[in-house]
Amino acid sequence: MRLTIFLMLALGLSGHAFAHGGEAHSHDEPAPVSRPANADGAAMAEASQRLADGSVFVPKPAQRALGIRTVVAERGEFSKVIELPGRVIADPNASGRVQAAQAGTLAAGPNGIALVGQRVSRGQVLAWLTPVLDASSRADKQSSLAELSAQARVLEKRLARLEQLEGSVPAKEIEQARIELESLRARRSAIGSALGGRIALVAPVSGVVASSFARLGQVVDAKEVLFEIVDPNRLAVEALAFDAMPIDMPGRATARAGESSIALEFVGAGLALR
Repeated sequence: MRLTIFLMLALGLSGHAFAHGGEAHSHDEPAPVSRPANADGAAMAEASQRLADGSVFVPKPAQRALGIRTVVAERGEFSKVIELPGRVIADPNASGRVQAAQAGTLAAGPNGIALVGQRVSRGQVLAWLTPVLDASSRADKQSSLAELSAQARVLEKRLARLEQLEGSVPAKEIEQARIELESLRARRSAIGSALGGRIALVAPVSGVVASSFARLGQVVDAKEVLFEIVDPNRLAVEALAFDAMPIDMPGRATARAGESSIALEFVGAGLALR
């Protein structure tokens, strides 16, 4: 770990200057400041340097370039300040990702594909995903779909006959046939959706689309991230400490954003080293 310390020094220079030959100066006039000269007689430019006693000399032009300002030290009690590097992250409770549940092709939603910077609401359809199946999987699902359709037609006819004989057959048998028919229809619908249906990609939270990786007709893989949504009013700051620090950090913390300072609330510290 490298530790860089900037020192601000106020140096007072005092001395005597003498008049050049042929010039007269009274004691009331300010004495001119002379600079050391090199062998050629030219004045040497002032440069930052470390003196023999360990102090540091920084000329005024260099101080202005580095933004160093000299102030009068005050005696008093001050809180200990620890400065940590950090980054702004989205609040995990107010942000989310939209991923493809399975491989498929993207299509526009009701209002087109969501764009970066667009404000969306929770449950809003951002795009549609049409599943893509290989030839073998498609053939298996089509076979299962045809089999379920045939079984459903047989059950529909059976249920119709039982309903005509209502009163002479137990009601339990009629109810059982009706439940089996509903189950077959649900299975047939699920397989049909996998074959030619589409899956809605909806926003998990309300906020602003921070990033979008979706394009019309794009073929995506399962678990691929397509949209990231954040709430700009709910952000967090993740700071990194390179030394061991107490867990009970002070509750008062601030973050610098340009020239302004933002008050922060301490949430907690991780116990694992990264």
